[in-house]
Amino acid sequence: MEITIVKETKTKERRVALVPRDVKEIISQGHNVFVENNAGIESGHTNELYLEVGAKIISTEEAKNKHFIVKVKEPNIEDLKENQTIFGFLHIEKGQNPELLHALLNKKITAYAYEEFRDPTTKIKVTGQGFEAGVVGMFEGLRTYGKILEKRNLNNPFKALKSIWDYKNKEEAYLELRKINPREVEINVSIVGYGNVSKGSQEVLAQMSCPANILKEENTLRTKLFNQNFAYIWKHLPKIDILINAIIWRPGNNRVITKEDLELMKNNSLIVDISCDLAGGIESCIPTSWENPTYEVKTNNNKSIHHFCVDNLPSAIAQDSSRILSAGILPFILKVAEGKELQDSLMTKNGQVMFTQH
Repeated sequence: MEITIVKETKTKERRVALVPRDVKEIISQGHNVFVENNAGIESGHTNELYLEVGAKIISTEEAKNKHFIVKVKEPNIEDLKENQTIFGFLHIEKGQNPELLHALLNKKITAYAYEEFRDPTTKIKVTGQGFEAGVVGMFEGLRTYGKILEKRNLNNPFKALKSIWDYKNKEEAYLELRKINPREVEINVSIVGYGNVSKGSQEVLAQMSCPANILKEENTLRTKLFNQNFAYIWKHLPKIDILINAIIWRPGNNRVITKEDLELMKNNSLIVDISCDLAGGIESCIPTSWENPTYEVKTNNNKSIHHFCVDNLPSAIAQDSSRILSAGILPFILKVAEGKELQDSLMTKNGQVMFTQH
């Protein structure tokens, strides 16, 4: 089988789907691997490293026309070719990108989504980059909230922090955090969820001894109390400065924050939606880009609730994220290369939608 790794085109997406170490394993199994020129360079994986393990470097035009495509984020619709097989974070299983879904069906593409790559025994997702997303989301959330404070002529304890993109690695960014005097950080951070995303966010806060208030998913449930609607999270919203949403959401699930809930929040507070589903767990979420990461929502009582909803956070620490993603998808890529079909993660085939919710 010929497997092709293509370079990412999404703004500020620096990850690569397969790193040289795992490409070597694929080649050892008898497959040929092609790598688009400089596909891995921004994550620290040069053409030379791929050549050393036996891959072939090809041009962008050659890569687009290959049959078996492996990438990180969703493909450009204009690059799709009839009857291709494509792997990536497609973001179509919840109805997020109907235009891409239509194109995949129209061109009869066999499409696999990393979002649904699961351990066959435990059914736990194996491609999650939640921890890395939590790190980046929390770090950038602090910087964003600092700018909000500055606009209000208040002290910004995070003023010395550069964008996480400007540090060589996570550890270098953490060294800057440790220089901040914890006594100057008088903010209330609440994280909804206690999985890997939450743990990544907590690791950032630990660098400056600023513990977060951890809310469990059940704290967001709506219930009846004395015949009136009630949610435990309402008790916290008026005190929160930064709210981190670290809960995976699917259509039909309870929302973490509804549009009505925004009325209860503190004026000029910030929501960092790491799950980042359009009108999903955070009903007011509109996915943004690194170029324009934030927007404001005005409530009926004239409060400004700031939102940070970038949907490819792990790209900011691309070397670590690429290594973790590559290891997670490797066994699945090999199975398909050997002629097997992945039932759980197959999105489209022969012009039909194949995916069913679990």
